[in-house]
Amino acid sequence: MIKEAGIKNACVVGDKGFSSEAKIDYIFPLKLNHRCINYKRLQIRGYDQSFDEHFLYRNRPIFYYSYSVKDPDNTKKRNVIVFHDPRLRTEEEACYLCVE
Repeated sequence: MIKEAGIKNACVVGDKGFSSEAKIDYIFPLKLNHRCINYKRLQIRGYDQSFDEHFLYRNRPIFYYSYSVKDPDNTKKRNVIVFHDPRLRTEEEACYLCVE
């Protein structure tokens, strides 16, 4: 579709993965248990000190850190960014506990 539209530089943001031979950048959320996510940093440093930076989203801080992983065929590196929204985490835990 991108090739047919004549787009030469694009970044796709979506909610499901896809395969493409076009040379484009893309952003997709990963499941919490995805094999590319490395949580060792959170275990070693302590949760509150594990994140590099933060930004504000709807007047609340979102913390994150990033790292690169190689594709299984070792041809490309992919950037993985791990986000943490403390307020959302608290809301999800409260909902989980109330369901019982």
